[in-house]
Amino acid sequence: ALRAAAPPRELLSAITRSLLAAGHCAGEEEGGGSARRAEEVALRAVAAACAHFERALRWSQVDLEAIRSALPENRYWETSAPTDDPALLEARERERARWNEAYGQVLAGHASEADIDAYFAHRQAVSSDAIEFADLLLERHRDVLPDQDVGLLELAIRMHHKRLQELPRAQAEAIERKRAKDALRDAWRRDEARFAAPPAEALE
Repeated sequence: ALRAAAPPRELLSAITRSLLAAGHCAGEEEGGGSARRAEEVALRAVAAACAHFERALRWSQVDLEAIRSALPENRYWETSAPTDDPALLEARERERARWNEAYGQVLAGHASEADIDAYFAHRQAVSSDAIEFADLLLERHRDVLPDQDVGLLELAIRMHHKRLQELPRAQAEAIERKRAKDALRDAWRRDEARFAAPPAEALE
């Protein structure tokens, strides 16, 4: 919901591909004796391409560079902005994998309390930045954005606000889970040490 449209050249290519696909379908249908059906398929493909092009024209009025100047530290630019840079895409994938692994450690109760705090600080920052970006985008460009995208941006804002409300409870539960696991491990070690020790009478 927070991504800008593709550049116009890519959009024109998408339209061209849609029209070519429609022509291919039309040829198959006509060959089967259903020219009317082929025409409907082609018209739907053209309508979809035109709708896509109209959406792209609206997004072309969005000045993302101005928004970037206003929010230079926002995580959107590093983690979500459209890019074809293989190195950046690979770095994003590594970062996602790192935080997914951290989440697994938090869920399992294996993460330290410092690691738990770091994980939830990251979650808070991600949601806060998403809200900040979407809010500014709507504030400056609501009138030109397609209604569907306005709705998606508003949905994203509500979703991230809800996540922010849930984070303190989730963090407290994670710390409680980690402490309970630590207590069980310490109790097991004490029992193991007691059973491993020789009886007192054997030492006399």
